[in-house]
Amino acid sequence: MISKLIADIEHAFSKVEYPGDYNIAPMDDMEGSEVNDAFIGKSWKDINYKHLSELSFALIYFKSKAFIYFLPAFMIGCVKDQEAEYGSSCYSILRCFIPPD
Repeated sequence: MISKLIADIEHAFSKVEYPGDYNIAPMDDMEGSEVNDAFIGKSWKDINYKHLSELSFALIYFKSKAFIYFLPAFMIGCVKDQEAEYGSSCYSILRCFIPPD
């Protein structure tokens, strides 16, 4: 069942294009720069999901196209690693879809 869900995520995002090196995150603070350094030139398919647990904050810094492009890496990470270690990233994904007050 998990492998089917991962395959469905991969298929759903398979045609999303890389946003471009200058369209990852704003560079106006240290966190945005760190997000850029971590994701520039990378395919979401090649990102190690365990590494994403350290970068769960990236979701709030991504520009729109980068968010859509890298979201499947975070989703697959949540599916593959259902331990508490990755919980912060799963929570970060959910928070992105909660409307502001």
